[in-house]
Amino acid sequence: MVAMVGDIAWMDGSKFGHVGIFTNANTMLHAQNSGGLHTDGHGVEQSGQIIYQTNQAFRPPWADLSEAEQAAAKARITAVTNRFMRQAVPYGIWRAIRLKLGSSTFGPEAKKRLDKYWARLQKPVPADRSPVEKLVTKLTCVEAAILTYQLAFYESRTVPFFINLDAAHTMPRDMAKWLLANRWTKVSV
Repeated sequence: MVAMVGDIAWMDGSKFGHVGIFTNANTMLHAQNSGGLHTDGHGVEQSGQIIYQTNQAFRPPWADLSEAEQAAAKARITAVTNRFMRQAVPYGIWRAIRLKLGSSTFGPEAKKRLDKYWARLQKPVPADRSPVEKLVTKLTCVEAAILTYQLAFYESRTVPFFINLDAAHTMPRDMAKWLLANRWTKVSV
C-alpha cells in the first residue's frame, strides 16, 4: 500500500517508539534529537539508529469523509506540515522527558497551548520565504504528529481526526493505542 498524506509513520524499534507524519507518499516529517524537526524518507529504528524505511503507519478512517472533505482535510494537513517545514524547530530533550510527567488527557492546559499555536498559525506567512514566527519553539516526534492533526482539525475538533490527546504529555505508544481505539488502522506502506 502506498503512504498517503497524513499517515502517521510508526517505528516501534525502541523502548518508547518513534513516529512521523507523511507529507507525501515518500517523505515524512518528524523530530529527533540528532536533527530536530526535519523531513526524510520513511524509516525504522534499529539499535538506537534511525534507518529510513518503515513499512508501518496509522491511517485515519478517511472513508468517514466524502472525497471533497478528504481533499480539504489533506490540504489542511499539508498546510500545517508545510508551516512546520518552514521553521527550524529543534528537538526538545526536556520535552521528551516531560512526555512522561503528565497526563495524556486533553485538558485545559493542552487546550490553552493549542489555542496559542492556532493563533500563531493564523498569522500571514511571507511569500518571499523569509523566516516565519514559529508555531512552537521545540518539538518531539509525537508532538509534531499530534499537533499537525489538532491544528488541521482545530475548528471542527472532530474525533478521530482531531487527536484528542495532550501533545506535550503523550508517549508514542500511548498515541498508537489511542489511534487504534479511535478507528485508525495500521497499514503497510
